[in-house]
Amino acid sequence: MTLSKNQFLQNPDVQSFAQYLADLYLGRVQFSHTYYDRKRDQSVRFGSFSQAKEHYYWKTLGFDETKRELLQFTDRLASSRSTLDYRQVVYEIFVWGGVPKCFEWIKRQESVDPDFDIKANIEEAMEVLTSNSPDLQSFHEGRFRMDSGFTKVYTLLTGNLIIFDGRVGAALGHLALTWAEFGQCRRIPRELQFPWKPGRQTQAPANRNPSLFSEAYNFPQCRIGKHHAIWKLRASWLIECAVEKVGLEHFGDCRIEGGRAFEAALFMIGYDFPIQAHYAA
Repeated sequence: MTLSKNQFLQNPDVQSFAQYLADLYLGRVQFSHTYYDRKRDQSVRFGSFSQAKEHYYWKTLGFDETKRELLQFTDRLASSRSTLDYRQVVYEIFVWGGVPKCFEWIKRQESVDPDFDIKANIEEAMEVLTSNSPDLQSFHEGRFRMDSGFTKVYTLLTGNLIIFDGRVGAALGHLALTWAEFGQCRRIPRELQFPWKPGRQTQAPANRNPSLFSEAYNFPQCRIGKHHAIWKLRASWLIECAVEKVGLEHFGDCRIEGGRAFEAALFMIGYDFPIQAHYAA
């Protein structure tokens, strides 16, 4: 399957949604979201979209501290002189992201092919992902990998892709619903049906499904491989467009900073959707 960045961004619904996201960031559209953070045992409320970014945290670190940590990973990937060193950094990124099991794919490839080189594999995958007309068939065939771990590695190698995980996908789906309501749209366009992934299974798991349980407002679960790659690219292109509509002056004239700001806000919003859980009940 070959995607087209230009064709995707020329879609009127995509342009409208990108403008909606920009207006959310600038505070031109009201937004609030509330949920209970199970890890920190406290209620969380965002009174605006930008406030979600300000409240970003992962493990014990806030937005600026996390940015510095990720920059260190990026530098280490770039400076790795051997496949072994590169492999270690990839593993540490998976651990940082809470998904060390993603490393099992690498070990399986190495067990089948003693000459498998994860550094070369990722570099080849990056050539596909950074194209404006990528052919993602190799992600379907298993030559390249896309999951909740690899999405982080690919993002750290370029400033043009966001980390698209279950929470970011869930948040985009939720906001697509509010966009549809705002514009009185009777169904979610195919281009905006962002997939989500369920949270960790606990006694009271967070609801990450933004769907309203009707065919018109339904969002699929994200699947490993080509499906994840497709939506990572679409989400990245969408956010890049939204950043431009906000204006680079709001991000220190840095498009990468804009993408990270949106990504952080979406990550925080996508933690839980208790209202949708109520609808499901």
